[in-house]
Amino acid sequence: MKRAIVCYVDGDVYEEQFELTKSNIKAYALRCGAELVVLNGRTEKLRGETDKFQAESVFSEFDMSLFLDVDVVVQRFRDSIFDIVPNDRVSGFNELPHIYYKPFFSKCCPYKYVAKSQRINIDSLYFVMNSGVFTIPRDLAYLYRYPDHPIEETTRCMEQTIFSCRLQEAGLYNPIDETWNLSFNSPNFNRMRNSANFVHFNFRPMDKRLEEIRKQLRR
Repeated sequence: MKRAIVCYVDGDVYEEQFELTKSNIKAYALRCGAELVVLNGRTEKLRGETDKFQAESVFSEFDMSLFLDVDVVVQRFRDSIFDIVPNDRVSGFNELPHIYYKPFFSKCCPYKYVAKSQRINIDSLYFVMNSGVFTIPRDLAYLYRYPDHPIEETTRCMEQTIFSCRLQEAGLYNPIDETWNLSFNSPNFNRMRNSANFVHFNFRPMDKRLEEIRKQLRR
């Protein structure tokens, strides 16, 4: 099986993070028998996080791909995520009950904008897959395409909201345990930090994020 680990690096902040995590992610790619593919820079289509959708072309070239944000640190190398996920679903962690709560999610301006611009109903979503860590088989690469309707502005988490809506509509989402994407923002972070497979430092401010990544890599 042809496997890839895909990272998106754009701008000084991403590059600084990836300088810290690159060796760690490379080592995990070697452990999994996967090729590390790094997407550098933006296309002319969109700005911000939404341009991560350019990874669709990479996903189409491999039997199975793992997308990793560059602020993810692999802590446990014993298990390969490729060996635990199904090959006919997109697998990722549902952060909706941990990070958000329904009233906030449906009323928050970024999500309302996504719903309006893409003509989707976010109120019916029963999951929001954090797209900092997910696996996707070649046959489902089309689900990670650029937005179907024009976007005039970009907002935080827009890309994963659109992706989650597509997955729910297609019925092709497979939830994975939080140990595979333990967010620094999770209420379980301190309790699970030592046992998690992947630790995800997706928080601000950026200087604090870099400091926490360095600490994690020294553990």
